[in-house]
This record gives sequence, structure tokens and C-alpha cells, in this order.
Amino acid sequence: MQVATERNGQPWLSTLNYVFDNDLNLYWLSLRSRRHSKELMANKKVSAAILHDPEVKRCLHIEGEAREVTGKEITPVHKLYCEKYGDKPERLADAQSGDPDRRAYYVIKPKIFVLFDEINFPNQPRQEFKIK
Repeated sequence: MQVATERNGQPWLSTLNYVFDNDLNLYWLSLRSRRHSKELMANKKVSAAILHDPEVKRCLHIEGEAREVTGKEITPVHKLYCEKYGDKPERLADAQSGDPDRRAYYVIKPKIFVLFDEINFPNQPRQEFKIK
């Protein structure tokens, strides 16, 4: 997944491993000191893209708000992340520490999904879905 943040009108794009939950929230793990982590703390509005198949132009674009996952939310997100990327207890310790030099889990709460899919929607490949 790629996530775009912004500072002083200058966009920044980061490529990140991600997981998602049943509510379509997207989560990733990153150092709190990374540029994208600092920028989303100052401006929670982000966009993201997930490329499904470059051969047939299938891609999902997301607009939403991002923040650090905190408190009781950390453990279930950590479990999701471990299911996909393997169990590493240090990830949980980092996220729970609050230390600015360690990693944290972050979440995007989507507001809009835009699917580009020339396979399933050849006449109108742009499909937009708003989340209420």
C-alpha cells in the first residue's frame, strides 16, 4: 500500500505493508520518527492506493483520516498484523511504549474508496463508494 501525507503543501508518498479489518480500516506499523508518521500527526487527512493487478489496471484508491493506534486498540491490531506478517512480540512492546524513537501502529479510517477495474467494469472502470 502507498500512503500520501502532506506538509506545507508538499505531498509525500510512502510504501507500507498493511492489514485490514472487517470495517475496512487499514493498519500499518512504522517508526514514529518517519516523515509520514510525523506528517499524519500534524494533518490526519491522507490518501492511499493499493495496486491489485498492474497488467489489467485494477487498483483501489482511498481517501480518509489517519492516526496512531493507542490504548486498548493496539492489541487487536497487533494480532491482525501477526496473522499476516508473523508473530514478533517486539512490535507490540514498541507500540505500547509511546517512545518517539520506536514503532507504532497506524490506522486509516476510509471516507471514500475509488476502484479502478477495467475487468469487471469495462465501460466505466471508475467506481466510487462513500463510507458514512
